[in-house]
This record gives sequence, C-alpha cells and structure tokens, in this order.
Amino acid sequence: MTPEPYLMLEDRTDPNSAEFAEFAEGVPTPLAREVDTPDFPFYALPKPIGAFVHALAESTQTAPGLAGGAALAALSAAAGGFYQVQVRPGYSEPVHLFIAVIAGSGERKSSVMKAATAPVREVERDLYQELAPGLLEQATQRDIAERYAEKAKRDAGNASDPVKRDELMSAAISAAGQAEAMKILAPPRIIGDDVTVEALDSLMAEQGGRFAILSSEGGLFTELSGRYSPNTDITNVLMAHAGDPIRVDRKGRQSEFVEDPALTVGIMIQPPILAEALNNRAFVGSGLMARFMYSWPPSMVGRRSVDPEPVSEHIAQGYRNTLYSLAYDARKSGVTTTLTLSPEADKARLVYAEEVERELGPGGSLAHMQAWASKVVGAAVRMAGLLHAATDSNSTTISGNAMDAGIILAKYFTAHATRVFDGLSDGAATHALARRVVSLIRRKELDWFSLRDLIGAAPTWLPTREVAQPVVELLVDLGYLFEIEPERKPGPGRPPAKKYRVHHSVFDADPPQQIKRIKQNPNSADSAELAEPPTTPYDDVPRCPTHRTIIGTTGRCVECITENAAIKISNQERAA
Repeated sequence: MTPEPYLMLEDRTDPNSAEFAEFAEGVPTPLAREVDTPDFPFYALPKPIGAFVHALAESTQTAPGLAGGAALAALSAAAGGFYQVQVRPGYSEPVHLFIAVIAGSGERKSSVMKAATAPVREVERDLYQELAPGLLEQATQRDIAERYAEKAKRDAGNASDPVKRDELMSAAISAAGQAEAMKILAPPRIIGDDVTVEALDSLMAEQGGRFAILSSEGGLFTELSGRYSPNTDITNVLMAHAGDPIRVDRKGRQSEFVEDPALTVGIMIQPPILAEALNNRAFVGSGLMARFMYSWPPSMVGRRSVDPEPVSEHIAQGYRNTLYSLAYDARKSGVTTTLTLSPEADKARLVYAEEVERELGPGGSLAHMQAWASKVVGAAVRMAGLLHAATDSNSTTISGNAMDAGIILAKYFTAHATRVFDGLSDGAATHALARRVVSLIRRKELDWFSLRDLIGAAPTWLPTREVAQPVVELLVDLGYLFEIEPERKPGPGRPPAKKYRVHHSVFDADPPQQIKRIKQNPNSADSAELAEPPTTPYDDVPRCPTHRTIIGTTGRCVECITENAAIKISNQERAA
C-alpha cells in the first residue's frame, strides 16, 4: 500500500495568493496612539488664575496639571448654573465641567485641592453667615405654625359636638395649609465631598440646581457604582452634566424637581480607581466617562524641592478676589446670563470642530475614543464661557481670545484623555504590549517568527504563551501579522508551530497612516509665557492666543514678553 503523502497546504505567502496579496496591500490599523502629554497651559487662563496655578504648582512641587484642573473645577463651581453660551439658535452649552485629575498617592492632592477651592468655600461660609438669622427666623415661624396646626387637629378630633367639630376641622385644615405654605430656604451650599446619589438629588433641588462635588479622592465613582445600594441610578448625574431637567419621585416623599441642573465635578483620583471606572460597563455604556476632562500630569515625586517658595500674598489675593467676586456676585443676583460668541470666536469654534471631525474618522487620532471626542468641542465652548465670566462680567459676548484659550485647554485635555483611554481602559494592556512587540519586530528585523521565537526575544515582558498569544492575535486582527498554517503531517508527535509573517510597513521609515504624536507645548516654568503661540488656521496672520495681537518676525507676542518678564527673571533667579 502506497503511504499517504504529507498533507501540504497552499503556500499562503505566495504573491499570487489572493489572501496574502490582500494582507500585503492593506494598511495596518495604527497602534501608536501614545502621545506626548503637554504641561498644563496656565497661560490660557485669566492672569490672576493662571499666575496662581503656576505659583501653587511651584509651592507644592506638583505638576501644573494638578493645580490647573483644580482651579478650573473651582471656576466651574463659582459660575456653573449662572452662565450659559448660546452657540446658535437652538443650541446652548452650560459652563459647568466634569474634571478628573489623575495622580497617585503622595502627590499632595489634598493640599492642591484645598488651596484651589478655598475662595469658593469662603463664599459658602459668608453666605451662610449672612442668611443664618433669616433662616433661623423662618425655621422658628414654621415650627410654631406646625405646632399650632397640630393642636388645631387634636382639638377638632376631641370635639364631641358635631357643629363645633366642623368649625375646628375647618380651622385645622386652614392652619395646616398655612404651615405647609411657609417655605424654609435651605442653607447655602456650593460644595460637597462624600455625597450619595440620593443626597445629591436633594442638594441640587435645594440649591436651584447649582452644586459642585470637589474632592481630592475618587469616592464619587465608588458612590455611583453602588456602595450603599446596588440599584444606584446614575441617570441624574448624566442629566446634570447636560443641564437637562431632573425630576425625582420617591415613595413616601415629596417629588423633587430641578429645572436647570448645573453639577460641577472636580476630583483627583488614583489610576487604579479610574481604571475600574473605565472598565465599568454601566459607566462606559451610559457615557459617564466620556463627560470628564482628564488631566494626567507627570509625577514630581523624587525630584521635588524640599524648600520651595510659597505662593506670594499678591498672587493668592488676586486669585481669591477673582473667584470670590464671581461666585458671590452670581449668587446674590440669582440670574442666569446668556453669552453669545463673537464672529471671531464662532469662526475659531467651527475650525476646531472641523479639525476634530476629521480626526474622528477611520485611522484618525480620535477614532478610538469617539464618545469622548464628540463632546470636546462643546467642552471648549464651556471653558471659553467660564474664562469670559471670570474676566469680563460686563459683556455678554465671548471674544476670539477667550475661544482661543478654551480651544488650547481642550487640546490639552484631549492629549491627556488619549493617554487615559490608551493606558487604563479595557484592553489597553494588550495594546501596550502590542506596541512593544511591533518595536521589537522592527528592531530585530523579525520578518518571520513563531510564538516561541517571540517569547525568546522578550522573556522578561512576554514570559509565557498565555501572555504572548493575545498580543499576537491582536496584531493579526489589526493587519500587522499574517498567520501561516503549519504543514500538517500524519502520525504521532507535536504539530509544527504556527509562523507569522510581518507586514512590510512595520519596517518602513514612515508607516502609512501613522498617527502623528502631539507635540508638547513648551510651557515650562521658566519659559511658558514666552513660548511661541500657535498659529491659528483660521487667520492668515499669526496672533497671540492671549492678546490676539499680531506676532512679528520674532515669533513672540510683545505684550506677553513685557507683562511676564518679571516672572521669567524670578524663575531664573530661583534656578540659579
């Protein structure tokens, strides 16, 4: 009997193979989404706030992103609910924000958050002291009215004469109605910390919808995930970000209705806690995680000065006055101001929106986080409204300068959100290993390899088949690798290992559709405000994003240089 020949498969790497030809002609889905996360652009903030952010970062020896995120959250708490931006007829953006600053333990988060939010907490304290006598009077009058109504009810119930009982019943009903009609204003609250979802609904209802959760910890996500109740509903938190009306109906309690909710969230959170939130299906599916502006500054631990300069009294007072006046005046007036965009501001918004839209498409730098990036233009408008409210309360028109600054901040948060979604979201670890594998393949010129070959080339970070296999499968799915079926031989023995062919673009100097890395803004402590401003694509003439003055041949804004020379000199002296 003639022995059965080996079962040979078609050579799938033959150029005439349609499947391999399709692989070779295709373009792998880009993996290199890691970006250079820029320093916080404190120069885009109003000068009293930006100067404080810079000084606070220096005094606490933390990255500016901590103080910048906390200051923006405090600004949102001060003005949120009292301003809105009408972008066009039928489309308005409120100005409150959700901000998450990512930092590990020992990063002095509490010190930064406490200093940044102090002016708003001072407003809360002063308003309470002003209203305390009136609140006590209202509570006393309501208590007396309720006791009178209760007595009238008992008298009516004890009356034996039907006629008398009817008279007393009528009086009791009248007294109960009068007591119920006596409203007691809730004590003024601006900021909360460890608040349950149910308590948050009540606080927003009591405060006219305006409330802020500002915390140096990430307990909010623990609350929302159901620490106290497995049936916790986060719908109202989502609606409070959008400014949609909220109605809360609970059994045995009066309904609570919030016409225009404006919830600010400013939290500092450790990476593991945020990773859990990013992998929570309810949070991601509902769009909660897409509503946050993320700041993930580098750690300063191990390179901090042990004797830093404190924040000067002048800078601290300027920051305090700006936020205090904004928060106090808004609450004393009690009205919501509608802002509009100037033609320059609207043009800047449209150009930025077109830029974002292009990057949302296939292969774009924002394609992997569409839910988040779809909201970033609106966030830029919100931040422009906040910056305007802090600088020009007498005008209702947002300037091109303020819109430029809002876009600069939005681009900062975009770079950091990219790091968050690439570094912490579900599957991010596999993607990170895949990027390392591609670099290894390029460095060692592995045109062909087996899984064993790959593990042998990287035994420390690809120690086992269980770790390496998902990475290789991902690279196959993304078009980097082409799987070669082994030759199948009859008889006993271990089957031959699979081989993988590498796409030619891995070895190209400029891979097709490679996503460009976002360049870091040159805003270090000693040269930030003297850095060359970005050229606006909607203006043929380069202009300073702060002053909108035309930049000359030097590439620098004369006003920036003049106004901030003292800061630079001071920084150089300290460095010396």
